[in-house]
Amino acid sequence: MGFRTVAALSAAVMAAGVVGASAQSTGEIFTQTEQALREKLKSHFAGQPARFGFENFRRRTNGKDEAVCGQATIYIGRDKPSLVRFVYRYNAGDAAIETLGADETRTVQALWNPLCLRGRVVE
Repeated sequence: MGFRTVAALSAAVMAAGVVGASAQSTGEIFTQTEQALREKLKSHFAGQPARFGFENFRRRTNGKDEAVCGQATIYIGRDKPSLVRFVYRYNAGDAAIETLGADETRTVQALWNPLCLRGRVVE
């Protein structure tokens, strides 16, 4: 193989690694997001009659992070449902949901404007 062929192949391999998360379909990412959020909420509300609904999924990037942003409705027993925001950074595998804890609320508030509102849409 010539030098140009090797250089082209190595550039293609590097590009494939960078685009790895983008190669997943948006539907797959949304399914992964819902599963991660359900697991987190179930562990937080273990032993309580809780139901969860998710809506307004948006896949966004700010150039550094890629995430799914949206809202979750949390129903605990007969209490009035709570509508909260969430940010799931699927490349890092971490989810933050408002009101589950002070750290999570701070994370959502810190990421919401630069990533979810001003971030570029990922298709």
